Amino acid sequence: MDRLTEEKKALAEKSVSRAEHIARRYARIYPLHEDELKSRATLGVVRAAASFEPNKNGVWKRWAGLQIRGEIKDYLRKLGPERCELATPEELSEIVDTSNETLDRESDDHFASLLKVLPKKQREICSLVYKMNMSPSEAGVALGHGARHGRKIHDAALKALRGKLEATGSG
Repeated sequence: MDRLTEEKKALAEKSVSRAEHIARRYARIYPLHEDELKSRATLGVVRAAASFEPNKNGVWKRWAGLQIRGEIKDYLRKLGPERCELATPEELSEIVDTSNETLDRESDDHFASLLKVLPKKQREICSLVYKMNMSPSEAGVALGHGARHGRKIHDAALKALRGKLEATGSG
């Protein structure tokens, strides 16, 4: 990477606190990787400054945020499956069983079968939400989506499950 001009260094320096803030948000989900996330966020700021062209990239704050999150997401993708394990529908039904003693085995099986009808993304989001006690927003970020998209996927999963329950006469 070429050396940064004084103007680009100033842009990078004023965005270091923003990079740390973004890294801390991801570190809440991946606490074991906090130091690496901070390093990647800082690298994102430097790369943003090096590649920033106001005529092409628009507003600096937006460009820097995209580059920071991009560096962090690239790192998380490289971690692969070790970053977090997702629950299977069977494990999820066991969690529901332990948290609510009134559910019997038949309803556990029904719940597990309902989750199986969901698309993969929705199953993964539900798994993180109900197994790892994440919010839908955190689950979305953990899976490489945005927070808002995580909430949308979770809402779609709940809507699909409600529809399935109503269609079977169980709800």
